[in-house]
Amino acid sequence: MKRLVLALCLLLSACASWFALPLLKIQPAALGPERTVEQRVSFSRRDESRSFDSVVEVSSDRLDVVATAVGVRLFTLSYDGRTLTRGAGLPMPGGLPPEWVLNDLLYVYAPLDALQTSLPDGWRVVDTDGTRRLLDSGKTIIEIRYSGADHWNGRAELEQKRLGYRLRIDSREAE
Repeated sequence: MKRLVLALCLLLSACASWFALPLLKIQPAALGPERTVEQRVSFSRRDESRSFDSVVEVSSDRLDVVATAVGVRLFTLSYDGRTLTRGAGLPMPGGLPPEWVLNDLLYVYAPLDALQTSLPDGWRVVDTDGTRRLLDSGKTIIEIRYSGADHWNGRAELEQKRLGYRLRIDSREAE
């Protein structure tokens, strides 16, 4: 019995590390000039889908995200390149941890060099013809398709193959 419990604990810890995606350490200044972007984000996983609006503010020292739906604040994230702070709000879409939501934004918008240096060992990024692929030990685990060269304006579609969800992000600079 003890062996069975030990085996189950090892299996669960292996699964937990397989799903664990550490918070990327990318300085907000690396994301380019200061900007405010309005987004419509659609999340889908299996039979579940949700959409929400968000405002993303990038400054030299902070990345802030405020998400709303039907005028109700869903969540607020603030990131300084080291620490992620989550403000009051409802559960994240699809139960995703806030770190994953922030990482997804960084996967989509971080410049190639900044993203590559922040990834875990064994991961690499390949950008080609409007598509970004994040590979772990040579296997594509995240694929992002962009509608145009300016990633902050237009559509980005992220498929998280390992965790089984998709994001569609329609962005435009705030006026």
